[in-house]
Amino acid sequence: MPRIARIVGIGYPHHIIQRGNNRQNIFFDQEDRLLYLKWLEKYSLECGCTIHAYCLMINHVHLLVVPQYNYSLAKTIQKLSLTFTQHINKKYKRTGRLWECRFYSALVDKEPYLWSVGRYIERNPVRAKIV
Repeated sequence: MPRIARIVGIGYPHHIIQRGNNRQNIFFDQEDRLLYLKWLEKYSLECGCTIHAYCLMINHVHLLVVPQYNYSLAKTIQKLSLTFTQHINKKYKRTGRLWECRFYSALVDKEPYLWSVGRYIERNPVRAKIV
């Protein structure tokens, strides 16, 4: 059975969530987080995405992204996920998947929902009692 096509609203914000496989950790130290952000910036610029908010949790990531082209969102996450997985697997001498299936994407088409998603992303570490 084929996958359901992802709906991409060019020029509209999308709430992206990407979880670690089996909800396992994906960030193990500060260097991992900094490299993820470096590659997020690189690939979002390269593929045509604007990042408005992000939150790096221990076992998942939240992003608020506006794609400029139909392919922008998928290509940005694909390149970022591949590069980061290779880094983690090499650094920690492991193999296999880092991420759980496809990333979750929700189109944010109303302004009140945009503010709600922004607050949710910003407050996620507080709710998880990380900060």
